[in-house]
This record gives sequence, structure tokens and C-alpha cells, in this order.
Amino acid sequence: MRVHFVRRCGNGTWQTPFPNFTPPEEKQPNDYLRELCLVGLHDRYAGNEKRMPDGQLSQEVMDRLERELNVINTLASRTTF
Repeated sequence: MRVHFVRRCGNGTWQTPFPNFTPPEEKQPNDYLRELCLVGLHDRYAGNEKRMPDGQLSQEVMDRLERELNVINTLASRTTF
């Protein structure tokens, strides 16, 4: 396992397997990621009264989104999502 990890890291620098993403010019990466997540959550939970009562995402869903976005903002580049 350790050898595999070292081989993936190359010359001591981590090479991310994810491509960089450039949001539309008028949007900041973190704002655009949040927008995409909200659209996806609305699509995913449409018709689910527990997760989206009265057509609005529940507080539980919004809290989870905030936690996940905070992890991304803290640990990763927002242009690598």
C-alpha cells in the first residue's frame, strides 16, 4: 500500500487525479459550487416530503450541505470539484 501511494505521488508532490474546473466568468468557484449543489439537491429530493417539505430543502439537508462545502473549502481547491 505504501509503495502504491509513493508511486502515485511522483517526486514528492501530490498530483491530483481530478481535473481543474473554471466556473463561468461572472461567478466565484465557491458560489458556483453551492449553486450546483442546490440544483442537484432540489432534483434529488423533489417529491420527498422529509427532505424537501413544502418545496424547500429541510434544515437537515442544508446543514449537511454546509458541512460538506466547509470541508471542500478547507481541504481542497474549489476549482477541483
